[in-house]
Amino acid sequence: METVSAGTMECRLCLGPAPAESSVSIFQGDLHPERLEQSIRTCCQIQVKRGDGLPDTVCLPCKTNLESLTAFRKVCLRSHETSQLKLDDGLKIKPAEFYLER
Repeated sequence: METVSAGTMECRLCLGPAPAESSVSIFQGDLHPERLEQSIRTCCQIQVKRGDGLPDTVCLPCKTNLESLTAFRKVCLRSHETSQLKLDDGLKIKPAEFYLER
């Protein structure tokens, strides 16, 4: 693992250096409604535990990417549920109708 300079933290997700003032703690995340820790587990399939010897912060670019991924995942799950309901009702889904609903 690469050494980072004073005032710089290491990002848990990309292992890149991030200024301490712009690093975000995984265990005090501000993602709503999920905590950052839960989003990492759900979206990245990475188990994070406090005190595991690995960095406990993420850089702002990784946080932004994780927020986008979390939002995208929610859209995909909602779309999947909608399409499943239509299939269960015996309806065929036409692409134009699907996009118009959204």
